Amino acid sequence: MDAQSGMERAVTLLMGALAGADTFGHMGIVGLDQAGSLLQLVVDNEVAGYVKRLLRGFEVNSETLALPVTREVGIGGSFLAEQHTCENFRSETWFPGVCDRRRWEAWEADGSRSIADQARAHVSRILSTHKTHPCEAALARELDRIAVSAAQA
Repeated sequence: MDAQSGMERAVTLLMGALAGADTFGHMGIVGLDQAGSLLQLVVDNEVAGYVKRLLRGFEVNSETLALPVTREVGIGGSFLAEQHTCENFRSETWFPGVCDRRRWEAWEADGSRSIADQARAHVSRILSTHKTHPCEAALARELDRIAVSAAQA
């Protein structure tokens, strides 16, 4: 995982999504389709979250523009403590799962963990806590049938 990989993955995902794609087969793939990586899959999922939020768009109307609040606060003022902001920012903001948005000092004091470090911890949490459920008997039989058929081919 490096900056070039992140940039190319993000742009590829965004351009595909803007063109109408809703399924992406490259998620978690590394190299030239040489292998899959759980760490890369977690990071790709993070990028997909950004893209999904962007594609949702932003509603623009008299309520969301909040012109009376804008006039009251004025140029150079802060909107953070305004009731309108408190009521609306969570639905408009996307919150990451593994990206770290803390201030530099807090990030540094906590060990300066990279996104790969964050993804590794996320994968470990999932693998240690996730419980699978058995699939239905009919589905299990069908999967077995497919596997046998593929082995004979």
